[in-house]
Amino acid sequence: MLFATLLVAVFACRKDVDEVTTEETNYVPPILEKWEQPVAPVTGTLIVFVGNEAGGPVPNAKVKLGNLTLSTDQYGHAFFRDANMNAEGTFIKVENSAYFTGSRRFFPVDGAETRVKVELIAKQFDQSFASQLGGVVEVPGGASITFPENSIRKANGSPYNGMVKVAARWLDPTNPRTLDRMPGNLQGINSVGEEVVLATYGMVVAELQDEDGNPLNILEGKTASIRMPVPASQLANAPGEIPLWSYYEEYGVWAEEGKATLQNGVYVGEVSHFSFWNCDYPYPLVNFTATFVDENGDPLVNYWVTLTPSNGWAGSGITDNNGTTSGKVPKDEAFTLEVLDQCGDVLYTLSVGPFTDDADLGNVVVPNSMLNSTTLSGQLVDCNAQPVLNGIAIIQSGNQTFYEYTTTGSFDMTFRPAPPAAMTLPLSGLT
Repeated sequence: MLFATLLVAVFACRKDVDEVTTEETNYVPPILEKWEQPVAPVTGTLIVFVGNEAGGPVPNAKVKLGNLTLSTDQYGHAFFRDANMNAEGTFIKVENSAYFTGSRRFFPVDGAETRVKVELIAKQFDQSFASQLGGVVEVPGGASITFPENSIRKANGSPYNGMVKVAARWLDPTNPRTLDRMPGNLQGINSVGEEVVLATYGMVVAELQDEDGNPLNILEGKTASIRMPVPASQLANAPGEIPLWSYYEEYGVWAEEGKATLQNGVYVGEVSHFSFWNCDYPYPLVNFTATFVDENGDPLVNYWVTLTPSNGWAGSGITDNNGTTSGKVPKDEAFTLEVLDQCGDVLYTLSVGPFTDDADLGNVVVPNSMLNSTTLSGQLVDCNAQPVLNGIAIIQSGNQTFYEYTTTGSFDMTFRPAPPAAMTLPLSGLT
């Protein structure tokens, strides 16, 4: 199972540039009319990396934070400095026309510098049907969407007659990469307006358009049937009936909206609009925080931390410049905590929980014996030999790419485990 992503962050940045355009009037799930976003203002720095499904960077993606919008550079990065955020949940939206809209919801820490990764899903309108006849769209991975006849509308709400082009993808809940690709995080608002942590059994996204590229959706009063396969490893714990959740972009949360039933290993449910839908079991939540250091007390920066409960794979987060990660996790669950290096190998394991209330583990010391490392230090300078005050050093080692950011020109990149001797070091100055 996937649980709520553990995320720590903060931001700051250059002035806003381009505006993100919306394709049609925003749909508001009914339950969110009863929910009010909690607010706890903080200020900090956010570094966003936008990648594709192959792991490479996506340049020229629009990253929107509040009323600020930046374009990613050629290395897929956007930098927000001294930005105002919400510790109770901050949302960024990422757009590039070749991909489904990406986003992330995270919980910034005041004064910290945090890295957030968004992996965009390629969008291909490779299936179609006649709106008058309806049709079945087969989604890679075993999911499908059935549209009844005369069930499609234009963006203005009027019925549409003609060919419907569809782009759709299913996200495997047992694939760790799903946490990077899914929108927001796994936090939802249930049918009575309570915040909950979600355990996902699969997600599906779809976008509809006419032959001229204009957006379409489901006609009011009609529904489409979605079918999502349950992976074999989840079937034993899969409930016979599970809530359906639609994704709401304004706050980056999932809203409970309907139910799906388990039929021969497949969840089946009816939906009234698109794009993202999620089959999830809700859990009460608590806040979780931990800071990871070595035996010398030095913070472990930019490490993946995962929490796995006894019944499946859970969420993960990236440590910030203080070695801290935080987020919302299921209440009353015992977890296996793992610290992973830049290559995804497990360095350290610890049993934690269950937590009956908000939990701060304080400093978690990872033994130096598990942190075989090499540190590369240097100074970025411009053509006049002056320090690059806002720059990035990029190290490529085999098929791995590592990034280090600097506001002074100096940088120290620590690799655990140590990388091979053959490396290239492209340097980039940013403004």
